[in-house]
Amino acid sequence: MEPTDPAPETPLDESAPTPAQTAPDAEADVPAESSAEAAPGAPEEALAQLVARAANGRLSAAEESEAAAILKELLLGGKSGVATAATAIPKLAWMVGVSGVTAAWADMKATAKTQLLKALAEDESDAARRIRLSLARGLHKLQDVATALKLGVGVAKELRDPETGGLSIRNAQLFANVFIGKVKPWCGQLPLAELKPADADTLVQCALLAAFVLPHPPVTQLGVIKWAAEAGRLAKLPEPVLAVVTKGLARWTAKWQGALRKEVAEVPEEILAVLKPADETAESEPSNEEAESSPHASGENAESSDTETDDDDAAPRKERPVYVSKTVPTREPRAPQEAPPARERAASSRSQQFNIGDALRQIDAHVAWLRGELKNAEGKQRSRDDDGRRSRRKPEATIIEGEPSTEELARVNVQLEARIAELQSRLDDLAADSEARAASTG
Repeated sequence: MEPTDPAPETPLDESAPTPAQTAPDAEADVPAESSAEAAPGAPEEALAQLVARAANGRLSAAEESEAAAILKELLLGGKSGVATAATAIPKLAWMVGVSGVTAAWADMKATAKTQLLKALAEDESDAARRIRLSLARGLHKLQDVATALKLGVGVAKELRDPETGGLSIRNAQLFANVFIGKVKPWCGQLPLAELKPADADTLVQCALLAAFVLPHPPVTQLGVIKWAAEAGRLAKLPEPVLAVVTKGLARWTAKWQGALRKEVAEVPEEILAVLKPADETAESEPSNEEAESSPHASGENAESSDTETDDDDAAPRKERPVYVSKTVPTREPRAPQEAPPARERAASSRSQQFNIGDALRQIDAHVAWLRGELKNAEGKQRSRDDDGRRSRRKPEATIIEGEPSTEELARVNVQLEARIAELQSRLDDLAADSEARAASTG
């Protein structure tokens, strides 16, 4: 209801108290809606509603931003607000909790920080542990490395089995999702020198177990090993951790085992015992010369060509008919020469690489020449038939010395077409084999 203006004839009594004088404080001028928002309990109720929605499905981007803002407000509002936020954080998505805590962390008091970390540590659910690991990454960005290390070590102690010291698949996945990631492990950024030796060993061993229990690529596992070796924590590993690591290293290819020797300065003897010797590792990897000369060298995981088999299992091949031209002179067979040494053969194989494009062009040119010969022979045959019809007598088969007959050309044409199809198939196999070798050798 809008206030009405006073009547013009009524003078304003200056002695009467004004609304500003009668109000006990400035909040009397605030509208009813804004005062309801600032009322005690409003942030807790709004956060409770968002937590209830998050239990049924993921919040929208606007709702997540609202939840992070409410968490920040509660964390800066005293003990009761910190307790409410600590209870709600594990029930929300991890990015919401991390955003709210990192936004308020710089302005929080030391007692509030301790209260929050203690409340999160008392929650033994997987969601709370995931939040603590993610919060460690968030605080590491804020240059609070000490708190990040403390959170990481605390979660690592809880994830490992107290009796065997091992790590279950579920716990390994939880730790690896946050502290390892993909390809380059994130934990390599943590300075282990700032930790006590026992805490550093706990964090390193948990990272090694998470990297080798799960099927991580060798580049990720090598990154964790380098991080542990640089901190001096790879020399003395407990038996459960060492067994998992050596089992995974034994499955590495010769390439990655060689990289481990090169990039890690001091490899323990227990780990070296499961690796192949350096000379065998070099022999197991085909050199460029062998890769170019061997038809089966197509990479680590590539399959060999279907047209090539071992000598022991190969079936005898059928002899193909060879056409001997009557017009094209044959080459004289060369005298047998001694086979050159292996080094010279390798050099010649590198210098005389098979060019698929040139071979195809040569085959096309030869086929075109044969078609031309066939067309000329058919033209001559038609001219002879025309002459016979004009003379009204049965044409006699004329045999020209040095010229093939039509039947011979037709038969040769069929043979050549079959030969061309076979050569084309072999060229396709050679091209696929060359691409696989090129991919495997980098």
